[in-house]
Amino acid sequence: MTWSDEFDTLDTTKWNIRNKAGNYGNHELQWYSPTQVNVSNGNLVITAIKESFGGESYVSGWIDSQDKAVFTYGRYEIRAKMAGGTKNNQNIGQGLWPAMWILSQNKCWASGAEVDIAEFRGSYPTNIGMYYHYSSKCCTSFSSCISSTGGVHTTKYDLTAGYHVYALEWYPENMTWYLDGKYMDSTQTKSLSVAEEDTSPHYWIINHAIGGSYPGNPTASTIFPNSHYVDYVRNYVWRPSCSGVTCSNHGCCNTTSVLCVCDAGWAGANCEQDLTTATATFDAVTSLDNIPNGWGNDYTLYVTQNTVPTSGSFKLALSSSGCPSSCGGKAYASGAWESIPRYTYGTFTFYAQASNVQGTALSLQAAGESTVLEQIAFTILGGNSTWVQLWTWHLGYGYKQADIKLGFDASAGYHYYGFTWGPSLLTFYVDNKSVLSTPYVQLSATRLGPGAYYTYEPDWYGTPSQSIGSSAAYINNFSWQITPAKATC
Repeated sequence: MTWSDEFDTLDTTKWNIRNKAGNYGNHELQWYSPTQVNVSNGNLVITAIKESFGGESYVSGWIDSQDKAVFTYGRYEIRAKMAGGTKNNQNIGQGLWPAMWILSQNKCWASGAEVDIAEFRGSYPTNIGMYYHYSSKCCTSFSSCISSTGGVHTTKYDLTAGYHVYALEWYPENMTWYLDGKYMDSTQTKSLSVAEEDTSPHYWIINHAIGGSYPGNPTASTIFPNSHYVDYVRNYVWRPSCSGVTCSNHGCCNTTSVLCVCDAGWAGANCEQDLTTATATFDAVTSLDNIPNGWGNDYTLYVTQNTVPTSGSFKLALSSSGCPSSCGGKAYASGAWESIPRYTYGTFTFYAQASNVQGTALSLQAAGESTVLEQIAFTILGGNSTWVQLWTWHLGYGYKQADIKLGFDASAGYHYYGFTWGPSLLTFYVDNKSVLSTPYVQLSATRLGPGAYYTYEPDWYGTPSQSIGSSAAYINNFSWQITPAKATC
């Protein structure tokens, strides 16, 4: 990753916030104003309102990275929630046109191609447009000289209901579009009938247009104000070639992405680790994260000093140590541990003892290194530790697969908790007995790593009324066995 914006602030060193008319020959109806662009809760928010200004009937927002951040080959990635959709079976998005796209920094439109990474019409909440517009000369309108490839794609999602990751991968002679990591479309740019393939640097544009030839104009049912949300923007570049990339004998260098593709059980930049089967015990601290505030929750603080080895186990301690004045004396600090290396499909097993204190939770999980949270987890609630909750997280959303009644008290001693994860089936085990099999769990993390955390007042369990002084949970060991697979390039 070479450039990104997580939108903690509105960074004008990265973005131009435009104040201008918005009609680009598409018969649009909005004026773009900086007043309609802001950052809130880690999101860029562009809000359209029905208000006359500058001879237009609506006011909305536009930002771009022209002259500040430009890119050619690589991956363009943006996570966003669209404006529009339906409410009470009524179309409330007619005429809304949020878009994320790139334009050439130094070539005229459209000899410098326009690439629409995600172009949305608010009245079609499950559809997304992905286009490459090009020409052999400078143009003044679509009808005069523009050619296009790509098109509108129907998805299984309401793109106004939640966040999704839209991506463009630009290679020499090819562009490919993705939604949430899944292939959507591609264009062989070298074969297009233009004077030369456009390889000029391009800059980002994020805007929220109203009306015009693409979405049509708003109707009386269109709701204003309405907002287009962007969680982040990220750019990645490819290594220039496979020259100097060594993947040893356990993988291969993919000449398209110029990355090592490792056999299962091998990982790292050179496919150097062989852990097809491994067991870890906790006589020493090998890898810890110090997370200042997990899950955006005021009452969850993971600190490494509360995760300590003790008698061959990891003790995940919950206490008020390190509690800042803002937590009002409640128990605030908890333990967290995670392992390195990380892997994908396989079997993960934990041998652990939960806490018995109401308002706490021990989570045994494999969490993904991906652009959206991917997770498989056992969660045992303190004070109700004869039950275990089975969870998966996908695209940032949690799905509780089941509540399983245990034949024992998980806080009274150690027991085995594990799961086997494959491409089309996820099976949970307790003491090596299957308790649930879930087909077609869509987890897209390319690598998972076993870990555990122990929290107080986690988001999805509500807020206990009492203050907790201290308690602890323990992990004696975990093991993992990786499903063999041969890399293909």
